[in-house]
Amino acid sequence: MNQARRKSLQKARDDIQRAVNLIWAFIESKDTDTYPEPNPAFDRVPVITLITNAMGIVEGAKDEEQDYFDNMSESSQNGYKGEAAEEAISYMEDSAQALDNAMDEIKAEDADLDLEVVDDALNEAIEQLDNIL
Repeated sequence: MNQARRKSLQKARDDIQRAVNLIWAFIESKDTDTYPEPNPAFDRVPVITLITNAMGIVEGAKDEEQDYFDNMSESSQNGYKGEAAEEAISYMEDSAQALDNAMDEIKAEDADLDLEVVDDALNEAIEQLDNIL
């Protein structure tokens, strides 16, 4: 993976971490160390914006890495560079799936919103990106 893609993926990771921080700031404001019951006071817009931005970056980087792989010679695809590209693509796919899961949950109705599910999915997305950063 080239340096430009790594840099953009780092920005995505930073955005995801900011979303996690917003969730925990809300939790801490409720004077509890557990996930509070769904609350309409939780402002989802900044979290949705950060997740959307991160999803776009991860998907774009994944598509670029796939193009890079597809344009390799067959011997390169079967070699170290090809294996590294395939591994990076897989991690980005997993990160994108985790972000999609977080987005599905954050858009749930107030009564159905589970911040623990969102937090877990966002941390999974970070973990997947950390594998290639």
